[in-house]
Amino acid sequence: DGDADDQGSTAAGGPRPPCLGGLFYQGVWSVLGSKYLPYIEAPRMDDACDADTLERILDCLEGLGVSTCIGPKGLVYCLQVLEARGCQDREMYAELYKLVAQLDDAARFRDFDDAERRFLRRAVFVPKRGHLAPSACTWEDS
Repeated sequence: DGDADDQGSTAAGGPRPPCLGGLFYQGVWSVLGSKYLPYIEAPRMDDACDADTLERILDCLEGLGVSTCIGPKGLVYCLQVLEARGCQDREMYAELYKLVAQLDDAARFRDFDDAERRFLRRAVFVPKRGHLAPSACTWEDS
């Protein structure tokens, strides 16, 4: 007699929901994340999937923790994943930083919470040096 955890079910006897948190919806993120992000494949509009069905699918994926749109939280998480995976693609980082700045400016600097801002303050990618604080990426004339 094994417990529910050993059998892949919940204490109530139902199946355990899949753990998809931390994945990125390929239909949106593959343009930015290239080969560096962990993806989940799902139907796209061009797969003969109508807009209503796709919206329901994306809502479900989002509820399971999948990043389904390019927004503030998704961009910060994307940068965190790239850093953790040791990504060195400077063009990708430049595009992501540009999107972060555009979103932040468009929302009058209200879209990122304190934890996200703390991460962004130390997340400047410098080729061959890694991720540094912005103050380490500037210099003064002497």
